[in-house]
Amino acid sequence: MRTTLILFISLLLVGCSQSSIAHSPAEIPALKVSLNSDTTKLTINNTASLTASVTYGAEKIDDAYVQFEIIENGASLGMVSPNVLEEGKYVLDTKFLEPGEKQVIVHVDYKEQHEMKGIFLSVTNGEEREAS
Repeated sequence: MRTTLILFISLLLVGCSQSSIAHSPAEIPALKVSLNSDTTKLTINNTASLTASVTYGAEKIDDAYVQFEIIENGASLGMVSPNVLEEGKYVLDTKFLEPGEKQVIVHVDYKEQHEMKGIFLSVTNGEEREAS
């Protein structure tokens, strides 16, 4: 009888532990994006190189849907597709034709996740003078 009781309790515990494993949700890796510029202050007609780095968990992703949005004076100028430089790196080289504060936002879609990062750029006409 004692052996039967121990066997029954063992089977009950094994059944409970397996059901908790079967019902635990699979962990979904996080989509992470960083956005950098080779400069934050530039002059009109000079190229700024903007780089977005994209990871999904620990994996560098080169097949995400990536768009750069340029915002000037609070208005979006539209979306631009970047070039894939290397694994996980998306690069956009752009020039600004007018001085002022600009904002660039990178939009990344991957596996039903969406992530955005933004930076501000200051564009001058090149006539800044040194303080005397």
